[in-house]
Amino acid sequence: AYADTRRNRIAALDDLGEVERQPIELPKQLRWYLDRIAKALPADTAEGWAAHPKVAATVGRVLNLWRNGEKALVFCFYVETGRALRSHISRALRLEIVTRAAHSLEMDPSDETALLAELDRIGERLLRSDARGYEAFYQRVKALAVDLDDVTSGQVAEIAIRFMRTPSFLVRFVTLSRDISVDGFLAGLEYTDMSGSTLAQRIGAFTRTLAQKVDVEREELLAALTSIQTGGIGSTTDDFDPSERSQRREVLLPNVRLANGGVSRQTRRRLMLTFNSPFFPEILVASSVMAEGIDLHQDCRHVIHHDLDWNPSTLEQRTGRVDRIGSKAEAVNRPVVIYEPYLAGTHDEKMFRVVKDRERWFGIVMGETPDSDEWTTEQQSARVQLPGALAAMLTMDLSLKPTMEMPP
Repeated sequence: AYADTRRNRIAALDDLGEVERQPIELPKQLRWYLDRIAKALPADTAEGWAAHPKVAATVGRVLNLWRNGEKALVFCFYVETGRALRSHISRALRLEIVTRAAHSLEMDPSDETALLAELDRIGERLLRSDARGYEAFYQRVKALAVDLDDVTSGQVAEIAIRFMRTPSFLVRFVTLSRDISVDGFLAGLEYTDMSGSTLAQRIGAFTRTLAQKVDVEREELLAALTSIQTGGIGSTTDDFDPSERSQRREVLLPNVRLANGGVSRQTRRRLMLTFNSPFFPEILVASSVMAEGIDLHQDCRHVIHHDLDWNPSTLEQRTGRVDRIGSKAEAVNRPVVIYEPYLAGTHDEKMFRVVKDRERWFGIVMGETPDSDEWTTEQQSARVQLPGALAAMLTMDLSLKPTMEMPP
């Protein structure tokens, strides 16, 4: 227990970039015990960890949201958990893309290379700069950006084309065929997500938000969308957590990104900006570094707390990243959806029950749940302040006062 606690503390600090990991000297008996546990855990293979029921549940929920056009924000506390989730979600989406493409194009699903090459060919044919589809799509997106000047709306159209050419967007928003027409491709803008918004409406909402920003903020966001990676992640730059770089055996999808202490502050800022758009990343796996003080609400209303916390306010803080004024949930008049998976009959269930019990007791004692979203804060700030004298009269004195003289 001591070793686990110390490891968790070091992992948490390492996640925040506060300390460097140091080797831990363990007693011989404890080392023997930990070695036996390690042997009982899955080997370093994707299949072993993917079979873990909680990981499988989270991956399944994210995949279902992605199929229905929704973005997902996944919070986890532990560094290795985030890395594993990012890898498994990427693998699941890659399989989904290949399976969909094989069905639509009537190709062999086992020939992944040929399928992805065919998708690239379709995207190139339709959206090459000298193709008729490019100009038609360009003008259609520009027409959605009614609040922007001609130059900026053109930048948005070029960014949209950049993302629409990716296999991820093609298989999800377009009814694919080898000879798909320009009109069939443009019909993808009318794809409706689970929230009832079409892709065109989401792009339009994004341009309206962009128009409200000052020049510096607008340029920063457009630069982030222009520079963020759209192809397979195999880079050795500081844009990625060490686990995402090219030494891995797999090529990870760029629409699933990991934001933890191992990712540079500049990259985390870029991920935050681009997550608030209809484009990449579509799934963000985040640690505590993204749990406070940032906005992730403009194109997402689904939060998954993969790792729970003993304090309900911590979970509320995380959820508050998407539960804000001007959020997608507010725009589509749908709720923010929270998913809290746990393993029954384990310590995981104990934590779930305790944190929910604490939340209920807070409501009983304080008369409300500990909401900390922006809307609630605004409402509370507008309240008439309670006079000090009245507050003193209503306050219970819980101090211990002797009512009679105690015997010597």
